[in-house]
Amino acid sequence: DPKTGVRGRETPVPGPIEMWDPDPCDGDPSLIDIPKGEICWSNIDCRIEQWAWNYVKCYKGGAGFSEYQTGVNGRESQIHWITSSAPPPPNMRLVPGDNRVTILWDDISETTPDIKSQLLDFEGYQIWRADDWHRPIGTSVMTGPNYELWRLLENRDLVNGIPPDINFKKPYSLGGWIYKPLKKLPDRLKYIRMFEESIRYSPRDTVPCPPGFTRAICDTLDAIARNNLGYLGGKNYYKYIDTGVKNGMPYFYSVIPYDHIYKYDQPVGTGLYNTPTANFQFVTPLGDAQPSDTFEEKKICVVPNPVTKENLAPWRMDPNNSDLTGVKLEFRNLPMCHSTVRIYTVSGDLVQVLHHDGTGGYGSLEWNLLTRNGQDITSGIYLFSVEPDDGRFPRTIGKFVVIR
Repeated sequence: DPKTGVRGRETPVPGPIEMWDPDPCDGDPSLIDIPKGEICWSNIDCRIEQWAWNYVKCYKGGAGFSEYQTGVNGRESQIHWITSSAPPPPNMRLVPGDNRVTILWDDISETTPDIKSQLLDFEGYQIWRADDWHRPIGTSVMTGPNYELWRLLENRDLVNGIPPDINFKKPYSLGGWIYKPLKKLPDRLKYIRMFEESIRYSPRDTVPCPPGFTRAICDTLDAIARNNLGYLGGKNYYKYIDTGVKNGMPYFYSVIPYDHIYKYDQPVGTGLYNTPTANFQFVTPLGDAQPSDTFEEKKICVVPNPVTKENLAPWRMDPNNSDLTGVKLEFRNLPMCHSTVRIYTVSGDLVQVLHHDGTGGYGSLEWNLLTRNGQDITSGIYLFSVEPDDGRFPRTIGKFVVIR
C-alpha cells in the first residue's frame, strides 16, 4: 500500500513500547517511547538485517553495514509463489448495548497454521474501531469506512517476550478476554457434559441438537465440549466491551490477528499483520427498553430535542436509495413490549405512525423525519404518543421541537 509508511518505514508497531528505534538504518540513534494506543511506522526489514549481520554473520562483504545490503533501494526480498500470510481473522459478532458495544470472537486465528511454514505462529490480537463515518456517496456498511477513520483500541498478545506482552488468555472476570458463552442457558453444564459424552463415543459425528435449541447454540456447545476434551474443532471464545461509544452513533469494529517471526524455533519479533478491512462489522449502540416493574413515563424522550441541523450533524449520513433523508431522531427508553408510536402536529394532524418491538430489550426507535406522504416535516412543535400493546404499561404522551 503506497499510502502507508514513510521512507521504508512500512510496518506498524503498536504501543506501549519504551526506548524504540523506528529505523536502525537512518543514521539517527535517538530512541522514542510509543504510548498505548499509538502506532509507530518502523523499518522492521532493517532491524532483521542488522540482527542477521550482528549474530548470524551470514552476509559477506565489506566492514560497513551498508556494504552488504542487497537489492535496489531496499527492495531485497525474494517473493515466492506461496507466501506466508497473517493469521486468518476470527469469526466475530457485535452485540449493541446502552452506550456500549460487546465484541465476541473465537480462536480460529490461533489454531490455523501458516500456509507456507505450517507453523502455529499466532502472536496477538488488535481491536480497532472506526468513528465519525457519514456514509459518503458510493459507500455503505458493506464497503466500510476509509482507512484514516480506524483507530486502535486495544492490543494484547502471548506473553513470550515480544511487546506488548499483555496476556489476553485470562478469564474476563480477572481482566482477560476469555469468557464462557451461553451462560444464561438453563442446565448449561448438563448439556456440555452430554455433548462431551457423545463426542467421546463418536468424535467424527455431529451431536444431535436437543429439541428447542437453535443450530448456533448446538454448534457452540459442540465447540465448548471439544475444547474441554482437547479434540480437533474445539474453540475458546473472547469478549471485549467498549464503553466509549454513544447511543445512535454509527461504528465499525474489527478484530485483527497478527503473527510472530521464528528464529531457531523461538519467536523473536512481530511478523505479518492483517488490516481492519479483513473482517469489519457495523453496529449502532441502542438504549435499553424499560421493564414494567421499573417503568417511568417521564424517561421516554426524543433525541435530539430540539431537532436542529447542528444537533443532527453527528449522525447525519449521505442519503441513498434506502435512506432518503440521511437524518433521523430517536425515541428512547420505550417499553419492553410491542408499541405503536404516533406523531401529531399541535393542531392534531397525524404525521406518522411507527412500530417498535421492545421485547428483545432495546428501547430505541428511529424516525427519518418524513411524513406518511414522504414529505420532509416543517419547523414546529410536535406531539407523540406511545401506545403499548402490553396492559402493564400506560400510554405515554410527549413533545419535541423541530427547527429547520
